[in-house]
Amino acid sequence: MKYWIVLLLIPSVLACVVPEDGLLIDESVEFCTDVYYVSDGIVVSGNDISINCNGAVLKSWSGGRGISIIESSNITISGCRLMHYNIGVYVENSTKVFLNDNHLVKNKVGTRFVNVADSATFNHDVSLQSAFEVLDSNNNVLSLTNKVVDGKFCSKNFCNERRNAVVLFVQPKLSVPQMHNWLLEQLGVKKNPERLKNWVFGIFN
Repeated sequence: MKYWIVLLLIPSVLACVVPEDGLLIDESVEFCTDVYYVSDGIVVSGNDISINCNGAVLKSWSGGRGISIIESSNITISGCRLMHYNIGVYVENSTKVFLNDNHLVKNKVGTRFVNVADSATFNHDVSLQSAFEVLDSNNNVLSLTNKVVDGKFCSKNFCNERRNAVVLFVQPKLSVPQMHNWLLEQLGVKKNPERLKNWVFGIFN
């Protein structure tokens, strides 16, 4: 019986991924919890990818980029600790990238967006120069847990939103009937749901 228990546990232990220099990620993964020196960083490219770092620490000896997300959509990265990079998280030509509950420590720039839309951040940032560099990007939620976000890019993006606003922002797009039901639940509208229904259908039709 003991041997069977050991065998059953092995797959769960082996399921996590050890991040390595230049690792290309094109499917959902969970990192093994440890400290890793990944000076060349890792690259994410694809659609519908979730990365759970499980508190793994990625560090650099020579700067560079920690995690790069290139030409991708619907990417979620959470639970990462990125340290000593020139850019902690670099995102380019992508949409619906959600960076949540990551810690960016002693990087020169925490997060850089280049041509990014419909994405959101809610991280803890202690960068040496700037938490954000945002170029040609709009309709993104840029929020931090520990400091106020400020910059010209806030005119085309949503800065300093609360966590619950970020959650609402990343809700999947719904059909009109689904949106109606979802709004009723979120707003707790009970007295006159028919009025709200007509209002919602009037906007989305």
